This record gives sequence, C-alpha cells and structure tokens, in this order.
Amino acid sequence: MLTCKDVATVIGQDDVRNLGWWRRLGLQFHLLMCPDCRRYAAQIRAIGVSARRLFREHGEDPQTLERLRETILRRRG
Repeated sequence: MLTCKDVATVIGQDDVRNLGWWRRLGLQFHLLMCPDCRRYAAQIRAIGVSARRLFREHGEDPQTLERLRETILRRRG
C-alpha cells in the first residue's frame, strides 16, 4: 500500500497518468481511506484551476504572479 508521502509525491508531480494500473489502483484505495491525502489532492487541484484561470484571464501581465499567490492563499483556508 502507498504511504501518504508516496501519494503526495505522485499528486504533487501530477504523475498519476504515468502510473501503472496496479499503482494507480493503490493510489485510489489510499485516497478512499485517507482524508488528509484527499484534502491535499483537492488543494492541488484548486491551485491548478486557479493558476490556469489567472493566466487565461491575464496572460503575461507582470502582476499575474502576485494575483496567483493571493488567490492561492485565499482559497487555502
């Protein structure tokens, strides 16, 4: 079974698609059993959604990074 550290590494690197089916099944099982890892995965997804939205809306605006940081901090709560 995967540990929380294993799950955090896979999710943080967005490497889920490159996992074999057995390891992917282990990841899904771990996420079913571990509320902390589910919460972490949801936070990573929220960060990705916020980042894509911010860059789509503001392009290469010099203040984009600061807005992204503020959005992440606001949603983190």
